[in-house]
Amino acid sequence: MSCERTELNLVGFHFGEVEGPERDAIEEHLVTCLDCVKRYVALKRSIELAEAGPAPSELGLARLRAAVAAEVQGPVTRARARWERPLAALAAALVVFFAASAVGQLSMTEGSPPHSLAAARSP
Repeated sequence: MSCERTELNLVGFHFGEVEGPERDAIEEHLVTCLDCVKRYVALKRSIELAEAGPAPSELGLARLRAAVAAEVQGPVTRARARWERPLAALAAALVVFFAASAVGQLSMTEGSPPHSLAAARSP
C-alpha cells in the first residue's frame, strides 16, 4: 500500500471505520513506514486534544440552548390585548362601509355599467 493511500485512510483507521483487507494493508504499511506512523500519531494526538479542549462557558452554553429552543419552538406569538379585537373589528367594518359607499357612488353616475346596460336595452 502506498503512503498517499494510507494517509487518506488514517482517520477511518483511527475510528475503526476501515475493516477487512484494507485495514490489514494499513497495519502492514504502518509497521514498515516511519513517516506514516508519525502522521498517524500526530493525527491521533490532534483528535484526542480536540476532544479534551477547552469547554464553552456557562453563559455561552445558556445562550446556545436558548437559541436552539427558540429555533425548535418557532416564533413566539403574543396574546392580543383586550382592546385590539374590537379595534380590528371596527377597522374592518369601516373598510367595508367605505368600499360599499365607493361602489354605490360609482354605479349611480351616468355611463356606469348598470346604467349603460339599461340604456343599451331600451329601444
